[in-house]
Amino acid sequence: MTYAVVTWLAETTTEGGAVYLARHPELPGCCAQGDTPEEARAALDEVREMYLAHLAAHKLPVPAAAQMHDGETVRVDVGA
Repeated sequence: MTYAVVTWLAETTTEGGAVYLARHPELPGCCAQGDTPEEARAALDEVREMYLAHLAAHKLPVPAAAQMHDGETVRVDVGA
């Protein structure tokens, strides 16, 4: 499946740093953060693996990917 990846600047810290968030809109609650957009997306990769493993372990359905994406996407192979 191919899931959309949404990344945005969530806030700027008082020290001048940034906090970026990344999420998969099709996977409720599947989100991560990082100091850069790249770190947020890398963290999201780990969170997504745990999210999908949890669904599989509990025999819960895997949400379908959206039909159309305008931005970045990531291809995920979900075992049967």
